[in-house]
Amino acid sequence: MISDSTLSNTPFECPEPEPLKPSEQIYSRASVASIMISPNPADDLVNVTLPDGAMELIVFSSEGRVVFRDAIESKEMTIGTSEFVPGLYILMIRSRDNIYSHKISIIR
Repeated sequence: MISDSTLSNTPFECPEPEPLKPSEQIYSRASVASIMISPNPADDLVNVTLPDGAMELIVFSSEGRVVFRDAIESKEMTIGTSEFVPGLYILMIRSRDNIYSHKISIIR
């Protein structure tokens, strides 16, 4: 437990964040163009064409729960969405150097 005597009234200074290095970028336009998701909106299946170097695909519900996660072994994947509740989801693709995210909609 922290006592009042250990707390000080001096303000805490946050250092300025360093800019991202090229290897830490969130996405690259060329790679984003190589991602294809169809159909969107979807019913039972979503087909995803992935960029080079993609390692993992994760789907999050609108509540932030992971509803699908898989290691990527080819440039194309099919996600079975028949068990998903209709609504919006975030599809995240993680590669060695980038993270890509796309919205997908599940309808019935």
